[in-house]
Amino acid sequence: MKGILKTLSWMLTALMVWGCDKPQQEGPDVPQEPVADFVLAVSDVTAVSCHFSVTPKDEQMPYVVMLVEKSDFDSYEDEYKYQDNDLEWFQQKAIEEGKDLDKWLKDFLHVGPFEADEKGLMPGTSYYLYAYGLDYEGYFTTGVNKIEFTTPEIEMSDVTFDIEVSDIGLTNAKVSVTASEKDALFFVNVFSVAEYEQWGGDETAYASHAAALVDYYIKMGQTLEAMVTNLGSIGTEELVFNDLTDNTEYIAYAVGIDENFFVNTKATVVRFTTKEAVQSSNTFTVDITGTTFCSVQGTVTPSNDDPYICTIQPKMQLDNYGSDEEIMYELVATYDKWDVLQDVLYAGETVDLEKISSLAAETEYVVLCFGWDEAPTTGLTKVEFTTAAAGGNPRGQELTFELSDIIHNKVTVNITPKLGLHYFYDCMSVETLNEYIVSEGTEDEAICRFIDERIDYGAEYFSCTRAEYLADMGAAIGKQRWTFTGLEEDTEYLIVAATVNMTTGKIALRKPFKSEVFRTTILIESDAAVTFVIDKYYDGTELAELDPVQFSKCKGMVMVPYKIVPNADAVHWRTTFTYGEFASWAERDDILVELDYKCDEDKTQGFAVVHYDHIVSFMGIAVNDEGYTGPFALYEFTAQKGGASPAQEFIDSL
Repeated sequence: MKGILKTLSWMLTALMVWGCDKPQQEGPDVPQEPVADFVLAVSDVTAVSCHFSVTPKDEQMPYVVMLVEKSDFDSYEDEYKYQDNDLEWFQQKAIEEGKDLDKWLKDFLHVGPFEADEKGLMPGTSYYLYAYGLDYEGYFTTGVNKIEFTTPEIEMSDVTFDIEVSDIGLTNAKVSVTASEKDALFFVNVFSVAEYEQWGGDETAYASHAAALVDYYIKMGQTLEAMVTNLGSIGTEELVFNDLTDNTEYIAYAVGIDENFFVNTKATVVRFTTKEAVQSSNTFTVDITGTTFCSVQGTVTPSNDDPYICTIQPKMQLDNYGSDEEIMYELVATYDKWDVLQDVLYAGETVDLEKISSLAAETEYVVLCFGWDEAPTTGLTKVEFTTAAAGGNPRGQELTFELSDIIHNKVTVNITPKLGLHYFYDCMSVETLNEYIVSEGTEDEAICRFIDERIDYGAEYFSCTRAEYLADMGAAIGKQRWTFTGLEEDTEYLIVAATVNMTTGKIALRKPFKSEVFRTTILIESDAAVTFVIDKYYDGTELAELDPVQFSKCKGMVMVPYKIVPNADAVHWRTTFTYGEFASWAERDDILVELDYKCDEDKTQGFAVVHYDHIVSFMGIAVNDEGYTGPFALYEFTAQKGGASPAQEFIDSL
């Protein structure tokens, strides 16, 4: 969790008002103040919320009602300028939503008495509740009516923290925190000293940094309650930060927070410096010999056997980064996120650039090479090139097919074209091919008929023309890699393709392409199997009350311990669980792969924190010592309210 350079904005310049839950804590009321056109009232004022009501004297008059920081309102020359600013904002919102102003205002304006609760206010801040008449054409019918109120400051706590930073590496460190009170709610994070200075370089930096992180997640769709649950800690905490930069000074800090994630203590901090990477003398010779519309020919040769990264990236994308160091770290972070870092990591060998390139035509690219051993060990080598133009005569097109990973129900194909022309490809059984030859007369026409049918099917399915279907998802250009699934076992197939006209949606040349014929394997199913055992489950809220340190994130949920029992034939197994019923289509031994889940390997027990009254499907598959897969295991479970065992029983068992 690196510091994110964003400023928390709990409110827009002028907040739209919507209903939400009324706060528990109540503050002093702001007395009703009769004004020219409205009666405005504010009550239940807390540091971050309030309740308000608006009563117009003319109950047929449409009107605006908003909350705004007093300092913002007062920054305008007069109230008329502020109204003009509001109207500009309304007009912009209408444009963004594709509506005429009158229609947008009919949805936005209020008529008659109105009251609501407002959250997201800032502590210790003066606000105006204001209202004015506005008709649906955007003409003001009254001046601004407003009353002022001020939210109280956050009540500070005297909780302190002990922080220990250990296991400091090149890009990682472990931070352990213990609060002076076992039930204290707090937040732990790490940012660099440079970021600390950017956030003000004083005590306010920690609150601002924490608030910015929360704001980021809220903008990503998370609720404030979820942020407190997911980012907050109670009593003790131990976190490992893995995305640090080597040879950099950092600050680990802990601050107390309230239920609204506002900081309510002074920060406790510990400074530390990550280790410095051992630099390599490795250098890289990049020899580019030519380009096509979708690839580059050439090699990258390292000077020694030290590990290094070699990749190709669009030049336009690299222009978004400020420095070579940023490029290296961001590339590694991206590859690591998608679990493909090993695909670009080499040690000693010469890289064939054509094998690692699948590029767009007439585009500027950069070959990037740098030493890497948890951190950069060399500078960044960059060599630019531009791919050739696409296009060409369909009569000159050639497609090369490379088949791999053929099993009982799938095959992977790599397709390499000679020219930059669009083509459509699919998998066809030899049986179907032979049937079509009988009716069409030739193999070429049989394949073209099959491809035409597949294009027609796609266009009909998506309710569009053939050309639209090909443009949106049907046609390919350049190198392609695809895995066809759902094939029949012990059956002959081939990959077929044809060049297509993207304007008409028709096959451009009725001279198609085909791969060699391949046969799927016979499914050999072993007796290797796993079963799931669930004896009891426990209420998460009760667990949190008994042990808030371990189970604070289980509130409102249910804790389901489960066992995975392999039989005697099972050597290895993969398991997972998810919400929903899967019995209707859980038929194949590779279903976990198809689901694309990161499954647990050889696990014998686990804990599922799930919702009450929701079906949870536990799934697993095992293989024997010869590598043959056994039957798919599926166990559906629903935790029902009232069926939970005593929470203390679970805690005692740990």
